[in-house]
Amino acid sequence: MELAGSESRADGGQAVNSRGLPVLDSTVLDALFSAAASGRADASYLGELEARSRDWFRILLAHQAFNLAYRQAFFRRLARFVEPSVGKLEGPVADGWLAMALAIKEAYGMSDNTLERVMREVRLRP
Repeated sequence: MELAGSESRADGGQAVNSRGLPVLDSTVLDALFSAAASGRADASYLGELEARSRDWFRILLAHQAFNLAYRQAFFRRLARFVEPSVGKLEGPVADGWLAMALAIKEAYGMSDNTLERVMREVRLRP
């Protein structure tokens, strides 16, 4: 996956990409979208992460919250890139998922097409 880049281990811990950001594998993506839907981080998952990844997880959740509060028009347009992989987004979960997708897209510098490819890695369903 493009996000792995030149994958390495940060201090012997979780894999990071060439920009020093945690690699977004299916496990990490599922945890992020689970948290996005519930509005809180899954404490059991956070406990398994090293400090760098826990902090990054929290930054993405804060970015998602900002998107939810102020950027609805921006994240709602991503539905056409997210729904083909995860299914129809409806109800209160839709905005949380789309706001998290926008946070991930922007933080990792993804194009719309790359986001669509990344969303195929999400095993969780809304």
